Amino acid sequence: MKPIDRLRSLFLEASGALGDLGTFLPYVIGAISINHLSPSSVFSTFGLFYVSSGLFYRMPMAVQPMKAASAYALSYELTPDAIAAASVAIGVILVVLWATGAIKWLVKHTPGSVSIGIQTGLGISLALLGIKFIMQQPLLGLILLVMMFLIFQNSRFPAAIIALILGILSGYATGLINGFPAIVPGFYLPEIKLPVIADLFSANILTFIMIQIPLTLTNAVIATSALSSKLYPSHKRVTAGNLSLSMGIANLFSGTLGGMPMCHGSGGVAAHYKFGARHAIAPVMLGTFFLFTGLFFGESGLELLKIIPGAVLGCLLFYSGFELAGVFKDAKKKEMSVVVIVAVISIATNPALGFVLGILVNYGVNIDKFRRY
Repeated sequence: MKPIDRLRSLFLEASGALGDLGTFLPYVIGAISINHLSPSSVFSTFGLFYVSSGLFYRMPMAVQPMKAASAYALSYELTPDAIAAASVAIGVILVVLWATGAIKWLVKHTPGSVSIGIQTGLGISLALLGIKFIMQQPLLGLILLVMMFLIFQNSRFPAAIIALILGILSGYATGLINGFPAIVPGFYLPEIKLPVIADLFSANILTFIMIQIPLTLTNAVIATSALSSKLYPSHKRVTAGNLSLSMGIANLFSGTLGGMPMCHGSGGVAAHYKFGARHAIAPVMLGTFFLFTGLFFGESGLELLKIIPGAVLGCLLFYSGFELAGVFKDAKKKEMSVVVIVAVISIATNPALGFVLGILVNYGVNIDKFRRY
């Protein structure tokens, strides 16, 4: 490979690494600002999980905040201790599902039509969330949407990097961004949080777990393993068991180091792929950046990321969502009814309910038959 081609490939990997920031930043900023989590803990644990995921899976594996759990924590302003306890509890559950083989059984008995429906619903939901962010700065968002569409016609250019640079420059030019944040380098260690056993059985923690686990199983395990097999068929390590185990270990560490609940995600895998990532170097680069930010910049690292305009994040989400929803075209004609039902229910409610109803419809099980058992 020529030096210029190697450099272009590296820029595309860096662009792909940034593709999932639209999902990452809003939850992370909220957790640090509202739940008062340590910036060092949050960025360091995400960095470690990203680097280890890239090295183990050897492809651009996504690492994301657990969305349902994070939204609940933000809504009820849970304390760092409560979030730590919940992270550890979720980690234990995921490791147990791996150890017992239950996670493999679940994936084995999930019809392809249900998996496609979940991915389609999640993709559309991401695109709609992207539109919501774009509407914060509609003119900038529209310009970036068109520009990124044109860039996608030529895979040699790193769309996410270009959008990020133009978005920030436009923010300064239009007054959306007022000044550059002060950077205060130092050495910031993560905060150790040893969960109290009593906290694991509190109403808040039990609710936290109950609303997240079904979403994790459907999106982070079933949909992620299916999409990864399609995009990276030669990478055999992306199995349901490995995904459950890696998330379990990550949350055990995250909880004890004061971080937030983390997972893999099909939307993130689609985002990294859409914006140019093809190899493990993408998550390793991003993870190294987060780890460096957490350990050496702490709070000021968060302020630096806050200058990214919402329209930029919205565009990343919009195109990532379309990439994920594109799996719809792989559905067979006879599967369309199940795919559509699962997708619609996933969008209207959540993927877990879409999964259950999809299974019932797929196997032709009506309520009366179900009650007999």
